Amino acid sequence: MKPRYKTINGQLKKIGDQLFNRIEELAVNVVKDNDGIADFCMGMGSASFGVDFIEINEDGEEWRVHAHYDLDDGILQWKWKHEAAIKEIFYILDEYNHHFQFTGNSILIKKENGEITIAYHW
Repeated sequence: MKPRYKTINGQLKKIGDQLFNRIEELAVNVVKDNDGIADFCMGMGSASFGVDFIEINEDGEEWRVHAHYDLDDGILQWKWKHEAAIKEIFYILDEYNHHFQFTGNSILIKKENGEITIAYHW
């Protein structure tokens, strides 16, 4: 019996789309509900959250810092709302990115003045 590759590929695409949509949904909630998180960026083989914080330099001056963190870089070193969502995003990427190559499809979820914008393939 000849395998039905068209059917199999269709099912894989559907699963991949569902997982990508789940990543997007979770990331929107995390960015929207956390004041210190400014964005979620995925593309070129990586995914991370952009975190804004104030740092004091050696002259005692305050510097606004924007840095990107993934799970390995310590995104959870601060306390965030929806930490389970952050963990789920990186779980999906760890488990399924090699099959579906999510990080090859760029997405940028940004929060500016409380408004969420989403850009694809930027």
